[in-house]
Amino acid sequence: MNNTMNQNQKSIEVENQKDTAGSHNHLRLLSINKTSQILGIRHQLVRKMILDGRLNAIDFDGKFKVPMASIEDFIKNQQFKPEQKKSIRGPVRNIEERIERIIKRHS
Repeated sequence: MNNTMNQNQKSIEVENQKDTAGSHNHLRLLSINKTSQILGIRHQLVRKMILDGRLNAIDFDGKFKVPMASIEDFIKNQQFKPEQKKSIRGPVRNIEERIERIIKRHS
């Protein structure tokens, strides 16, 4: 019986360790390279997103660390929602305006 109690106690301890690790996962700080792997983008883009304020990070003596919670928030905010679909005309109009300005400058 004592052996069974020890096994159960060990099992509970292991489960508690898993729960504790999982509950603090959002506090994990990741390098720019690890963040780029998770997001599937180049590390230069991650750095630009941090500098632009699109991705929250912590600066440790010039080296950025990205909290896992920031990555999760970024992903949630970037999800495509059909009701928020933007008109494709907007980017096309901007290109047309730029072309017109270039033509005017060079004519």
